[in-house]
Amino acid sequence: MKNTTVISGRLQVGDNVVEVETIDSEIRVTLNGARVSLETAYKFVALLRSLL
Repeated sequence: MKNTTVISGRLQVGDNVVEVETIDSEIRVTLNGARVSLETAYKFVALLRSLL
């Protein structure tokens, strides 16, 4: 049986939610429930940080 590594995280600011989940070497990123690229999520979080 193969061991599986799962790491997940969630960032919520107001109504906006970014979730990141890694399963072994696959990275899944969602922004408000929609799958997006890691780059898009990074830019979105940077935008939120600039507004704080």
